[in-house]
Amino acid sequence: EGVVVAPCDGEIVVMPRTGHAVALRSPEGVEVLIHVGLDTVELGGQGFTVHARPGDKVKRGDRLLTFDREFIRGQGKQLVTPVVITNMADKVERLVKYPDRADGVILEVTVK
Repeated sequence: EGVVVAPCDGEIVVMPRTGHAVALRSPEGVEVLIHVGLDTVELGGQGFTVHARPGDKVKRGDRLLTFDREFIRGQGKQLVTPVVITNMADKVERLVKYPDRADGVILEVTVK
């Protein structure tokens, strides 16, 4: 739908001016990076609108950024959107992936 929402409560730690990605840290210290599309940094922010800034406290479901899917595709960019836990070895005891859950949950993390 062209909207990236916070996957958990936390604090925004990185939001590039280009708006193509966002990283946040949960209260338990789990760091999550969401990167919209492939090579989308090359768009220089065109097609993206930022709704949060580094240091902002967010709640699960808060809108972090929006993007124009058709514009991005029209620029020859793919909309594959990796969601990466960047400190998994330090903080995550167990990870369960849910590729097809109807409620939009994509993974569950058990913190060490």
